[in-house]
Amino acid sequence: MFIAGSPLVSVAQVDALWLDIGDLHNLYVPEGAVVEEDMQNLGMQWPANLRFSGHTRSEAFWIGVKDWTDEEGVLNEYSVIHHGPRTPSDAFIAVEHRLVSKWPETAVRVNGNFAGSNEQVIDDVNPDLPADRMIVSRMRTALGIELERKAYAFGNAYHDDYHIIERTFTNTGNTDTDDDVELPGQTVTDAYFFNIWRWTGRVQASFHGSMAQRWGKFNMVDVVGDGHEQYPVDFTAIYSWAGYDPSFLEWNNLGSPMIEPQELTAPTDTIGRMAGMSMQGMMILHADNSESDQTYDQAVQPKAMGFVDMDDIFAGDGYSPIDFYDLVILGRENPKHVTGGSFRMFPHYADRIEPEGLFWEPSFDASLGKQGGHGSTIAYGPYTLDINEQVRVVEALVADGLSYEAATEIGRAFKRSGADDEALIEFDANGDGVISDTPFDYSTFDNGTERMTKNQWFMTTRDSMFTSMQLAKEVWDRSNELDTYLFDAVPPPPQFFELSSTKNAIELRWETHIGAEDPVSWEVYRTSEYLDNHPYELLATLPGSVRSLDDTDVVKNTNYFYYLQAVGEPTVPDSLGITGTPTGAPFKSGQYFTQTFVPARLASTVDVPTIGAIVEQNSPNPFNESTTIPYAINGPDFVKITVVDLVGREVITLVDDFFEVDFADDIVWDGRDNTGKRVPSGVYYCHVTTTFGRDVIPMVIVR
Repeated sequence: MFIAGSPLVSVAQVDALWLDIGDLHNLYVPEGAVVEEDMQNLGMQWPANLRFSGHTRSEAFWIGVKDWTDEEGVLNEYSVIHHGPRTPSDAFIAVEHRLVSKWPETAVRVNGNFAGSNEQVIDDVNPDLPADRMIVSRMRTALGIELERKAYAFGNAYHDDYHIIERTFTNTGNTDTDDDVELPGQTVTDAYFFNIWRWTGRVQASFHGSMAQRWGKFNMVDVVGDGHEQYPVDFTAIYSWAGYDPSFLEWNNLGSPMIEPQELTAPTDTIGRMAGMSMQGMMILHADNSESDQTYDQAVQPKAMGFVDMDDIFAGDGYSPIDFYDLVILGRENPKHVTGGSFRMFPHYADRIEPEGLFWEPSFDASLGKQGGHGSTIAYGPYTLDINEQVRVVEALVADGLSYEAATEIGRAFKRSGADDEALIEFDANGDGVISDTPFDYSTFDNGTERMTKNQWFMTTRDSMFTSMQLAKEVWDRSNELDTYLFDAVPPPPQFFELSSTKNAIELRWETHIGAEDPVSWEVYRTSEYLDNHPYELLATLPGSVRSLDDTDVVKNTNYFYYLQAVGEPTVPDSLGITGTPTGAPFKSGQYFTQTFVPARLASTVDVPTIGAIVEQNSPNPFNESTTIPYAINGPDFVKITVVDLVGREVITLVDDFFEVDFADDIVWDGRDNTGKRVPSGVYYCHVTTTFGRDVIPMVIVR
């Protein structure tokens, strides 16, 4: 039997909870996987303080079993329930979905409005939580298998590029939301727990090509630790990156250097910065070998790993139960179908695209002509579970890559070279003042060379990702259970962080949590516009007793973003960044607890209206070269500010934007039209138009 409920409208967009306190932000839904129609390209945001930083198009979570007897007593040879990648399912019944935190939520506001990453409610505060944040979800299924999932995130800057996800599968026999057990004697036979991840390159980078990378068309899927080859690491993981798009002819798009503007995602960023400087993947920390053997053997679990064509009909309801089980979960290339085949597909997809393994010299279309690209798959099993028996799987979701500084400097050098693929680019990655001449060797982990081509630099993002995977493994190996993490040396974030705009300054205010001691000091960081164009810089270091700062070093018509960190005592050096920092420097509270995602600007001379928008008389008036027009709006709303002539013809559009918050500012008009041509003397009108109406003022130019 193939169990799949009617394609209900998924509630994931309502019930999604975020782990958003580190460089990696990811959303988790109660059904276990984000279906494509819900939140496209929102998942796996890294680094999260950059715009358009998502890496996930969709996910899928399936359970397949054999010889299953339903409530009517009918024996079904194959039964598969699936949620995603495109079709949602009511065979997964959410009964718990909560966000738990070590501290109460830090309230982040700009001019009284929410300004954090994602507005959500913490359900429970637990000072003894083994991580800074946890999402605990519990769902029952139509097969009588219950899943409890705990996803953990850390504010520790050395461990904030991954989430640890623990999943426990129990055969309860309960197939619905009540406590009655519908299948009290049911044994689950040959169960597989199967996931698909349709990862993409970073969204901002996806437009440096045919734009199809936004849904993963050019995904390169690779695997380490599956027993097929020797690897420079001792763990098993599947991962992907945005590969070569031969249809993009302007320059080699690997790493997506921002040489030309991208209207949708980066209209002003043309310095060459490598926008696609990341890789993403899932590593296995633990998987029970069987229901009776709770040890983990990499040779045993996961059973199957590989890739799938995301345009295959399996993405909907197009297969029979046996094909869902046998061709998708276990893979088309398993020994049952292919002589000498493997449940862990080999060669890996990336090797099939580039058989020589020279990924930094791509020659072939990474998509194989498939418009939807390829997803990454893992299947754990087969498990046989009697009533109340369970198995556990623990994974680490990871995204990492080049630092912002490296991506910027390497990309700039590539642009200066005339987009020469052979140009050797120097970058002091370890900051020791010496450029290492070690030959590039992709077969090693953290090869250390600092003179490489742009593409070779991009491929070292794998080293960064492997570093985070290794850190996750060290943390798991040290703890073994998720109640013994050792991150207590990291100071707590503040209780709130509030910004207020005045005419002369942006005022910053904060307070510690009730009962928390003052940190050793506070550090305030600031950037103008977005980090995409301007890196954060340390604005001030203040004593731990201080609770405010007035930032007067600001100018009109400029967006400012801030974050505040509590700084602790010096630590005992720990190269892994667990009990101390690698250099013994103090730990700091996580940046993303206080990161502002809404801009702060100097206030205008105009008060924000109760509703709609207002514009006050420009000054000077009459004017010759330029004039300042004070205006204010009551957001959220679309606002358009135009100048028209006496007969109502548009001269220039000064503002055409959506404002999420109440806003007051001054705009300067230099007396030119949309083409840049100076307009003649005469009377003109400034129109400020919103949903609620229009304000108009006359202006006079005297040449």
